[in-house]
Amino acid sequence: MGGATALEAPDKVPRGQFETVVSAVTEHLCIGELKKLLLYGRGKLSNFNDLVKYLTQSVDDSAFWTSVMAGLLVMFVDFVLLVIGVSLAVSWWQKRQWERTRKSLAYILLNSTGSVMQNFRACLFEKDEMILLNAAIELHLQRLELSLSNINEQMTVHLPAALPPLTEKLSTITRDISVLRESVLAMRLYLGRLKWKIELYDGKGEQNKRIDPEQFIYDEDGAVHLRPGTARSDENFFFLFTTQMTYSTLELNKKVVKFFSLYSNGGRRYSTEQKMAKITLAYLEEERHKAIVEASKMKAEGLNLLLYAPIDEELNER
Repeated sequence: MGGATALEAPDKVPRGQFETVVSAVTEHLCIGELKKLLLYGRGKLSNFNDLVKYLTQSVDDSAFWTSVMAGLLVMFVDFVLLVIGVSLAVSWWQKRQWERTRKSLAYILLNSTGSVMQNFRACLFEKDEMILLNAAIELHLQRLELSLSNINEQMTVHLPAALPPLTEKLSTITRDISVLRESVLAMRLYLGRLKWKIELYDGKGEQNKRIDPEQFIYDEDGAVHLRPGTARSDENFFFLFTTQMTYSTLELNKKVVKFFSLYSNGGRRYSTEQKMAKITLAYLEEERHKAIVEASKMKAEGLNLLLYAPIDEELNER
């Protein structure tokens, strides 16, 4: 009737209830700063005006801006020093990981290549001025393939930690390994087909199982091809892939030795690991020269498909 209904808002909020209403609303909305501002501004406008006046005067004061710029400069210098420090720490860690990766991979490649060279040289044997097949050639071809697989596995393990220069060097080695593996697989295939034809060498030199090298064309890069009109027989393909295996092994030997000389630095000078590496390097160099001589002889005189089982004294002299 004369009083306000529940739907009608009063014209004025009693002074005593203003702080209570503001406090309830702001605490409900989790806006503490708004509460402080409203409570500070009510009835204290003179202090608020003094604050505005102080800020206005500070903006016009050159000393204020000098202090601000000095503070910003200090913050910028601190940030730059922090970035430089973090960059140096990351660079040092990456360099350490890089040296560890390249060194371990260099030693692994060297030792695995020594195994490759050993089994490659054991596949053929020179006897009575002829190049013959070792009686255990199948075993040595299988070991050769396992050694190549080991190299690939080790490179796969170390590749995620390799930097671009190392990756580029490894790509050329990987290519030679792929060609060599293809040659080994082809040799095992054709050797299986020819097994029933191959006889044991009787030492008399009267057996005619010679493959004529004049049936093949040799490129400057070491690739071998059948001459036009030459029979595409299992014997000729076996000779072709044997020659290709020889060239690929020599290339792998050369590149791994170069890789080791570039990336094996940084270890203890007289460690057991380095002593073994020197022995392996000397072995690879010696076997490489012998393989070159043997390859030249096979290129000139051909290959005899005869099996020969060398005795221990002959193996030691070789």
